[in-house]
Amino acid sequence: MEMFFEHTVQAAQQDKKCLLFESGTPLVEEDIQLYKTRIKRDRLNEERVSQLLARLGSSPWSEEFYDFSKPIFVIQKRMKPPTIVTRNRKDVLVKG
Repeated sequence: MEMFFEHTVQAAQQDKKCLLFESGTPLVEEDIQLYKTRIKRDRLNEERVSQLLARLGSSPWSEEFYDFSKPIFVIQKRMKPPTIVTRNRKDVLVKG
């Protein structure tokens, strides 16, 4: 049985303002209260992502994580979120 979950959390800076974007249903392992902390830079940072990945059983900052002799899980993106804008290469790379 295939299970599919998607929760997108994105932190970005626009001009001098920090924005946090969320879509989808949060995972049980996520502490969504952290996305509402008063200090914006604490809402989503490397430490928070590391903690979430650890709760999910992943540790990409350790060498053992990249031992592909063990069984691995494949995560495939079914479709891109509507917030992703794609452009043709020629439209981006123009001679100036």
